[in-house]
Amino acid sequence: MYMYDYSFTLCLFLPYTMINPQLMEVYSSSPALERYFNSVTINNLQDTTAQFKLQFMMPLEHEELIHYTLSLKMVKNVLLQHLYDRDAGDPFYIIPTSTTKYKINTFLFH
Repeated sequence: MYMYDYSFTLCLFLPYTMINPQLMEVYSSSPALERYFNSVTINNLQDTTAQFKLQFMMPLEHEELIHYTLSLKMVKNVLLQHLYDRDAGDPFYIIPTSTTKYKINTFLFH
């Protein structure tokens, strides 16, 4: 089993308690990623900036699919599409261009 951890930083205008549920909703409802999504963890929150980790898991026998389905580009674009679809007047608005990556970890389980 492969486990992928993606860490992101973003600027937001929503209460801390709403970050985790919002991110859970994005990835657990994504047709491309929902079956591989495992968890989200908020690592750091300062003022309007949050650092969070997304965790995905995929069986080993799908090694080629991993490079496309769980690529950083795919994971980030699912979040960006969700953010661009939101209304700027939404009380839980996140600035789409504020999302940046800073770390990716891959773990292999036998």
